Amino acid sequence: MNRRRMILLIVAAAIAAVAVYSCYLTPKAQVERSLKRAIDDIKDQNAEKVIAYFADDFVDSFGFTKDQWALVVAASMAQWTDIEIRLVQLQIEVDGDKATAKFHVVGEATRVASLGSGLPDRQGYRWGNIGLQLVKRDGKWLLVGWSNVSAKAWGVGMPEL
Repeated sequence: MNRRRMILLIVAAAIAAVAVYSCYLTPKAQVERSLKRAIDDIKDQNAEKVIAYFADDFVDSFGFTKDQWALVVAASMAQWTDIEIRLVQLQIEVDGDKATAKFHVVGEATRVASLGSGLPDRQGYRWGNIGLQLVKRDGKWLLVGWSNVSAKAWGVGMPEL
């Protein structure tokens, strides 16, 4: 193999390694992937997997714990089906083993009680200015807190549907 090809191959391998690292291995990418997996578990209506993203010491801004959220998640999944969720204006900041994620939620779902009525009740929703606090434990990013972030503090408003 000539010298030019060898250098080109080494440069290509280095670029590929940087791309893989930045897309899959950076802490920010890990947090984003964790959030996407949680959304997939919500769409699949797998309450057990959703609650597994909550740390045992989770407490939200209203004082709800992981156990209380488990009840909320189970009740919500019993009432809604065909859930679609998108995170809009996602901002992730990582500081060592701690991270914050701020975003808006836009989606829609069908009320289970309306199925079979001939007119399924499909509802859109927007939930804005969400702030999550996460920690990395045993290689996994877990939720330890949740709050509404004021639009003024964040500097952005709700997106249009």
